[in-house]
Amino acid sequence: MYPLRRAARYAAMLAVAGLGLAASLSLSGCHNFFVCQKASCPTSGGSTTTDYVYISDSTSGNTYISAYDLSSGSLTAISGSPYNIDFAPVALSISPNNAFLYAATLPGASNPGIFAFNIGTGGVLSSANGGDVLISTPVSAMDISPDGNYLFVVNSGGSSMTEYTVNTSTGALALAATIALPVSTCSLSLATPVSQTCAVKVAPSGEFVVVSLGTAGTAIFPYSSSSRITSTAYTLISPGSTTTGDYSVALDSSNRIYIARTTALAVYQITDSSGDATLQSTVTYGSSAVPRSVVLSTDYDYVYTANQGTSNISGYGIGSAGALTAASGSPFTGPTDVSALGVDKSGSYMVSAGYNSSSGVQLFSIGSTGALTLVTSAGTGTSTAYPVVLAMSH
Repeated sequence: MYPLRRAARYAAMLAVAGLGLAASLSLSGCHNFFVCQKASCPTSGGSTTTDYVYISDSTSGNTYISAYDLSSGSLTAISGSPYNIDFAPVALSISPNNAFLYAATLPGASNPGIFAFNIGTGGVLSSANGGDVLISTPVSAMDISPDGNYLFVVNSGGSSMTEYTVNTSTGALALAATIALPVSTCSLSLATPVSQTCAVKVAPSGEFVVVSLGTAGTAIFPYSSSSRITSTAYTLISPGSTTTGDYSVALDSSNRIYIARTTALAVYQITDSSGDATLQSTVTYGSSAVPRSVVLSTDYDYVYTANQGTSNISGYGIGSAGALTAASGSPFTGPTDVSALGVDKSGSYMVSAGYNSSSGVQLFSIGSTGALTLVTSAGTGTSTAYPVVLAMSH
């Protein structure tokens, strides 16, 4: 087992000047990692045949990431897993070329920010940038655009979203813009388990960036690969009540938005290039369900939510005009306080994660009707003081 131990020093902080600030960070280091010295060592650029998942809160500790290969239809531990990254992550994201894993620290970390890890052959992780922080800022949520060119970061205060250009060869980040958000608080919730209260997603169409901001609602920004966010003016979807909030969001290829709210799942359709959206349907949950993570099947025929309070997963078929119909067998029993969901690149499997030393990670097969069938399980940590997050390869 090769632990991932980064250096405890600060990197030189990026100067926050104007738009288009360049970063000249070298990402060639493998600080305190196993260093490959063979002629066949992997080069940068990632793999096009990967099917991996990286999950926080390992049984080894809250600073460890567990890594699994899903290509055989099972949770096969990747060599070196679990990896000690020296901090508990609040967000994980993989570059579309599967070359880099970005991990953001909890806001209260001694050196808060975003760190990068190289994804090598077989999904093996090694630290990038010498183990030093790429961007020194408290993070709430982050997502990478489908083209891989931009990383969007919501700060922990919820007051702004920062847009970084991504060097797809080295993984380096450079400041592109900072955009004001509606007044919000994106600190971790004080519930048990602790969980994130904000999320950001880039539409698969590459036309919008959507940010869920708890009780402030959901903001929609027009976006293009060539021009980044094209307007700092946003369309705001209200959560409908000051006592409810929008906590997780997903989008399909038709620019439908699926918002996991305090006790509901709402579907909106973006109707024009400005991001105006209309409500299509809503399903209401029991007061104890607490849906916090929402994901779509790869064919966009089904949508699922992780329900923390009831430790189960709700699944719905998506009909015309966004109508939702419960999948056969829904809700499905999930891990204890299930908090994170991800669908693998094949579209055949779902990974769910919560808190349990023997079954905190569960792998489900996704049937033709959207039903989930448990395939196998693995353990996670049990302390609900740390959020569970995961990232799937593309």
